[in-house]
Amino acid sequence: MTKIFAFDIETRSLGPNSFESAVELLSLQLCSGSGKNGLEKLEIEFFCKDGGKGKDLRAAAARLEVLCADKDALLVGYNVSQLDLHAVKKFLGLEIPAKKVYDILESDAVKKVKELYGYTYLRLERLLNEYGMEADYKQLMQKRANELMRDPRWVEEITSEFKREIMSDKNVLRRIAIGHAVSRAYDEFVASGMDVKSDFYKYAVGDAVAEYEFYVRHCGGKNKA
Repeated sequence: MTKIFAFDIETRSLGPNSFESAVELLSLQLCSGSGKNGLEKLEIEFFCKDGGKGKDLRAAAARLEVLCADKDALLVGYNVSQLDLHAVKKFLGLEIPAKKVYDILESDAVKKVKELYGYTYLRLERLLNEYGMEADYKQLMQKRANELMRDPRWVEEITSEFKREIMSDKNVLRRIAIGHAVSRAYDEFVASGMDVKSDFYKYAVGDAVAEYEFYVRHCGGKNKA
């Protein structure tokens, strides 16, 4: 019986490319479910670099190793082939076999929306909106990024450092702002004693939950565990 685990990561990335600019892994979160259609009860497993014993990134790596060894477990996520798998290998030293992973970005559900609008890439938030699913948690970092982009000193500093990249792509500044927003939110999360009501926790866990629910509802998946 297939056991579905959505997994997602957050990194400290302060440059224009979320993977190449990443300097450390901040958190890894898993979401699974049980009950009718696998959606009655969701279970969250959250690990972070400042977590205590059993909740740190060493524990995250150990948990992934267990899931990789479980013939019935399947890891699902959004754009995991291009980002999450590489980050796990880079920061945790763990190579997850491709056969253990399902990338929602490559699903028929995503291809349908991309073909409809002529997109070459589809953001998770837009995908969720297209299928009538909740994506408000994404606004937590968008709002923080907007605040940074309204700060003349921050904009001047970033523009000076990444002038060429920003000149060639108008979206670079926002991507950098999102990265800084996530980084600052994580530091606040740690300072708060790792409050589950914090923006960082809700944002990080939000992706894992959304990816799990989308897979179950629209990719033919069902957690039978």
